[in-house]
Amino acid sequence: ASGIVFVGPYLHYFYCFLWSLGSHLQKRYNTSRRQQVILQVLLDQTIGIILFYPVYYYVYEYCEAIFGLQTLGPVVERATSKMMQGGNLMSVLKMNWAVWIPAQICTFWFVPERLRVIVSNIVSVFWNCYLCTKVA
Repeated sequence: ASGIVFVGPYLHYFYCFLWSLGSHLQKRYNTSRRQQVILQVLLDQTIGIILFYPVYYYVYEYCEAIFGLQTLGPVVERATSKMMQGGNLMSVLKMNWAVWIPAQICTFWFVPERLRVIVSNIVSVFWNCYLCTKVA
């Protein structure tokens, strides 16, 4: 449920922004492909994840409460607790960088724009399995 409510829309619009930024930089400043990829990955792995992960914990807990027919009262406390528990958020961020930086460099550099969503979705299947062990 969190994928439909938050992950899908967030990633769709954020990656549309990144791809249009790359095109804009190339047209306006004649940047090289390498410069575009570096900037896209840098933005994705800084601003993108800084916005994404904290919100993901809360959306996940709200979806669990709503679809699990639980009370919404302690949702914020549960999400905050899971995020801060034993450096959980930091371990997720470190693993994110280990997986997604190489994946995004390859995706932005080698994969045609029309196939990037498919490639990212394939990596996401495995990433989501890991992430569920950290958030659940």
